[in-house]
Order: sequence, then structure tokens, then C-alpha cells
Amino acid sequence: MKPRRALPLLLALLSLFFLPARASSPVAWTREGASFRVGTFEGMVVTPSGFLAPGPARTAHEVPGGTLAWDVLAGKDGDVFLAGGAASGLWVLGRDGFAEIGGLEGEPEILALARGRRGRVYLATGPGGAVYRLDREREEAIEVFRPEATYVWDLLPTGRGTLLVATGLPGRVLEVDPEKGTLVRVLWESPDPHVRCLARDREGRILAGTAGSGLLVRLAGDGGAFVLWDSPRPETVAIVPAPDGGAWVAFAGKPGEAESGGTGERPRKENRRTKTVSITVKPAATAGEGDDKGGEKETGPSRAAELPGGGGELVHLPEGGEPRVAWKDKKETPLALAPAPGGGVLLATGTPARVWWFDEREREGLWDERPGAKAFSALATDGDRVLAATSHPAALLVYGPGPASPARWTSDVLDARVRARFGRVHAVTSRERTADVRVLVRAGNTSVPGEAWTEWIPVNGAAGPPEVPGEAVRLPLARFFQVRVEARGERPLSPTVRRLVARYRPVNRPPRVEKVEALPLGVAWRPLPPPKVASGERPVIPPPRNPDAARALGNEPPKWRSKKAWEPGALTIRWSARDPDGDPLRYELAACRDDGGPCRGWRVLARDLARSFHSFDSRDLPDGTWRFRVVATDEEANPLGEGRTAEAESDPVVIDHRPPEIGNLSWEKGAPVLEFVVVDPGGRVGRVEVSLTPGKWRALAPEDGVEDGDREDYRLELPAEFGGDGFLVRAVDGAGNATTRRVAVPAR
Repeated sequence: MKPRRALPLLLALLSLFFLPARASSPVAWTREGASFRVGTFEGMVVTPSGFLAPGPARTAHEVPGGTLAWDVLAGKDGDVFLAGGAASGLWVLGRDGFAEIGGLEGEPEILALARGRRGRVYLATGPGGAVYRLDREREEAIEVFRPEATYVWDLLPTGRGTLLVATGLPGRVLEVDPEKGTLVRVLWESPDPHVRCLARDREGRILAGTAGSGLLVRLAGDGGAFVLWDSPRPETVAIVPAPDGGAWVAFAGKPGEAESGGTGERPRKENRRTKTVSITVKPAATAGEGDDKGGEKETGPSRAAELPGGGGELVHLPEGGEPRVAWKDKKETPLALAPAPGGGVLLATGTPARVWWFDEREREGLWDERPGAKAFSALATDGDRVLAATSHPAALLVYGPGPASPARWTSDVLDARVRARFGRVHAVTSRERTADVRVLVRAGNTSVPGEAWTEWIPVNGAAGPPEVPGEAVRLPLARFFQVRVEARGERPLSPTVRRLVARYRPVNRPPRVEKVEALPLGVAWRPLPPPKVASGERPVIPPPRNPDAARALGNEPPKWRSKKAWEPGALTIRWSARDPDGDPLRYELAACRDDGGPCRGWRVLARDLARSFHSFDSRDLPDGTWRFRVVATDEEANPLGEGRTAEAESDPVVIDHRPPEIGNLSWEKGAPVLEFVVVDPGGRVGRVEVSLTPGKWRALAPEDGVEDGDREDYRLELPAEFGGDGFLVRAVDGAGNATTRRVAVPAR
């Protein structure tokens, strides 16, 4: 689709001070311009200038059992004709209602309608292409001309009593006298297999669009043509002259593929990247069914046309200017064009079924959307009425005259992610239109609105010019929220609501401390402040905290780092915590002696920590088993009294400042074997090492194989090559306390 204009962004403040985005700060939820389209429309439209406006009154007439609708036409007496496919037939909306017209048996498709002199209605058909005149009195179609072609795609009256006829297989433009049933002349023979559409520009020159190569040409009158636009897409589906002398043109299909609404003829232009040609048409007798038993596809004139697919684009060719792509989409496919009321153009598309509205500046609005249909397949205008047809299912829609009643727009559902308090709502409109706008709101805790929600509650004073702050109503705490705008006016399409703003404040959620652990005794983390703090960039007097600016700048607090070092007696507690709202957290660290029961009498070691670790001198705590508690709070980021806290405790940590003892040294008689014991009262023996040569230590395993108690027995057999008179024994407990003793070797 056409690239959307980026919403305004608040990108910078001139302060380097970190401004936290408070979870409890009001949040503005806005709908304007293109974002209005995600709502539900009932008699409302989005103008190309981005306003919500009351649309024209709309009436819909379903075609019983109908699937395809190819064209729609306004008759001279206000009648409206609908041309359908083989299963839809020809229908007329007149004074007596909506009724089918017979007399077209055997013709699979009515592809186009045209109104000639004295209000006569002409029909184009295919396969088996022919031109018919509708006899209303006898309610039958009379054949007036049958060209040597499989399809008649479009008809254009000349004003001289003749018709221009666009054909397919072969692709030609013929001038035909429908009164005599004769061919006047061949205006143009196309290099493509189909001429799909015809139009006349402001100067009266004939424009034609082809299928196969997607050409837009201007006929020269002498059998020649000048190419105005060579589209990468294979099919030209509609042309509407522009008041400036240019034209709006819609193209369909994937670039490089065969035309999607024809018979699968190979395109004149080949895309080297595309080795296969997709054929989207089906046999008339089996359209919508599977292949025949033999698995072969029919290729003769019995094929029935199908609606184009594969995406497309709308091109604006201004007179004397450079053509511009005003809209494009990879999947949504253009199917029809019509002049828009007051200027611009309406574009009908399929999958989904929408009617887009473009003004002369190529700004994009939304006229209508039909979720229950596959496509808007035809458009026409008739004075102050717009006529449209849908396919799958087939239906006729008439817009106007007069405004729709009711005309309302219901927003999409706002999901605040958590329960929230909903505040003011403001529908921005002009002062003179304030009385024409009514705003209602509702809220609930289910994602789909229903009986579990509140009723629609009017918000008096919500509509007004930009300087009006809007109004609020009391709603219960809820996660989901919805707004409805109702508008009235004497004339349709008058811009009414420019922007809708609803403000809410999420309920603050508590943080979570996920893990608290103690590092081995002696491991110290020296805190290194964030660069903005250490370098003096943090202002002495912080500026006022604007929540919207804080959100735009991001809500990541400064990152504290650490320098790790060995410091005897140091104990480091580290933890991980998070806040679901992204609030910056502050921490308190406390310690408690573990006596086997619940901890009481917590001793605070540090408060107001911004970092998630803390190192301290463990010698301030007496020997014993301790637990450490971390309390996290988001109070700084929330209004007074609305802060939340969370806490978690560490596993038991043994504080032990006494070194182990090495004793009971004895030598085994007659052998170089030393036996001794290592004792660590109140602690655990961690490691015992011996140094038989200077500077080299080797671990020694206890007799039971595991260092897991406060007393361990050891046995050391000196190697035969040992020749010294003594060596060193070192014992280290679980807290990192160490004892070293020299052992003399007795004479042998």
C-alpha cells in the first residue's frame, strides 16, 4: 500500500539527566488519520484529509444466490442496473424495488453496462462476446452486434449514436452502430490479447487499458495509439478521467504474470525471474470446482472470466506532470474506479472488500468496508449518489442522497495490558461542529466487548476544539476500553472529528525479586557509577519530570558496573529483580541470624541502592549462619502512597572468621607417612594443600574422600625422592580463612 506518513515523534530533550518513564503516569491513546481505519464504521467515512465525517445514507440490496457482480449503471429515470455473472444475472433497482430482468439465457457473464442515446441500456458479454440492447418493455435483451472476439469487456458511447467496444481475444477497440448492428471501423488493434477498459479524457480523446502487459494508451484516431503508462502489472482494470486533464488508472496482478482476469494468455512482456504463468480463470461450467478427471485444463473460448487478484496499484497521471503511484498493495487488488463526490476518485478493491477515497493531492481516505464480502467489484456515480456492487456475495449498494443516520464510528479495543484508571476523552473538532458530535465510552476486563462490560456511557463535553481539555466519566478499574463517536449533519462528507484522544493511567504493579545469592567470602565487587554520574553530567538541580518526555527518551535506568577484586573479609550479595511496568527500582539489603526458625530482628546493611549488588565487611557480623533479604521498591517512579515492594531471601550463608586448626600430627613408625587432623569449629573444612617444593601446592584428599564437615582426617605419604627436612601444610575453610603450618620430617 501507499507508505503511511509517520506519526509525529518526540525525539529529544536538551538534558542528559535520566528521566524515568513512570508506569503510573497518564498515557495518551490517540486515533487520527490512518489510524481511524482500525475502527468500525456505521455510516461514517475517513476523508482524504484524515477527518472522521458522516457518510451518505447507504442502502444494500442482496442478489439471492448471486456471487459475481461485474458492473453497475445509473439509468435515465433513476433506475440502477447491476450486471452479474452467470449465476447473478441482470438486476434493476427501480420504483418497484429490486428485481431480476430475464432474457439473457445462455450468456455466462454480463461484463459491462453502458447508457446510450434516449437512455438505452447496452450490455457487453463474454465468453461468446456480444453487445445487447435491453428492451425494458419486453424485459429481454436483444443482440445488436457480435464481433469476432471471445470477450466484450467494456462499452463507451461516443455521443454520435455509436458505441466503442473493447474486446478480448483478440484485443481491439471497435466503433459499432448499435441501431444498424454494423461495424463502423476498427479504431485500434492492441498488441495485448485484451482491451479491458475505455474512457474519454477532458479533451474528448479516447483512453484504453489492456490486459497482458498492463498498458494505458491514448488512441490517435488513425489506428495508432500512444502509450501513456506501461505498468509492471499485467492488467489495466479501470480508468477515470481527472478534472485537470489527466487520469486515474488502476492496475491489477503480480508483476510479470499473465493477466488475472482474462484467459491465461502469455503476457507480451516476460519477466525473466518468472518461469511459470499463473492462470486464474476457470471453465464456465465448473467455475469454483476442481479439475476434470483427466487433470487437463480447458483452453478454448468456454472459459469464464474471474475477478483479478494478486494485488495492484493506483496511478495518478496528471496532465503535463510525472505519473505517480498513489496506492499499492501486494494482496489487496483494485477492481473499479469512479469519480468521488467533490473531486478525487473512489477505488474499489477485493480481499478485503474496501472502497478507498483519494483527493487531488493523492491523500488517502476510507469510504466503506464490507467484512462480509470478498470484493467491491464495481463503482459508478449518479449525481449525488454513489453506486457500488460487491462480489462473493453479489449485492448492490446505493450511497446517498443525504447523510447516514445513524453515523457512528466505534474504535478498536484499547488494551492497557493491566487494569487502569480511565480519564479524559477528547474528540477534537471545530467549534461550530461541537454540537454535532457525541462521545460515549465503555470498559471491561474481557478482550471481546460484551455483557461483562459496562454500558455505553455518554461523555458530555468531550467534543470541542483543540484547546478544550475534554471530559471524563467514572469507570471501574478495567484492562480494556472502547470509544464511540456519533455525528450528525445536514450534508454528508463534511469533516467533523480530526483526532480522538483518551487518557488512562495503568495501575502500578509490584516488582519482583527473583534471586538473592552470596558470593564466596573475600570476593568484593567495587561499584563503578554509570558514566553520566561519574563524569558530572548529572545536573545538580534536575529539571521537572515530564512523563511523556521521559517515555520518549526511554525508561532504562543508568547501568552500574563493578570491578571485581579479592579483599579478605569481604562478602558480596547480588540479586536480580525486575519491574513489570519498567519502573526503576531501589533496594534495601538486610541480614538476620538463622537459628532454625523464622528470621526476626532484621539488621539493615544498606538502603536506597540503585545497583543490584552490595559488598561489605563480613567481620561486622559475628560467626554463625545468616540469611540476607533484599527489598525492592518502585516508590520513586509512582505517586506517593502508590509504590509497591517485593522481597526475597538468600539461602543460608555461614559467616566464619576463625581459621581452621591443623593438629594431631604424628609420623607412622618406620615409614615416611604423616597423619594429622584439620578442625574448623562452627565452619567447614574446604581445602587442604601441601607444598613439598617451594612455591608449588598440591591438594590433599581427606581419608573419607569428601570435605564436608568441621573435622577431617588426612594421611600423607612422602614420595621416595623427597629429600627435604620439612614441608608446609595449609588448610582453608569454607569461608576462606587459612592456616599454614610447617612440618619437620623426623630423621630416618
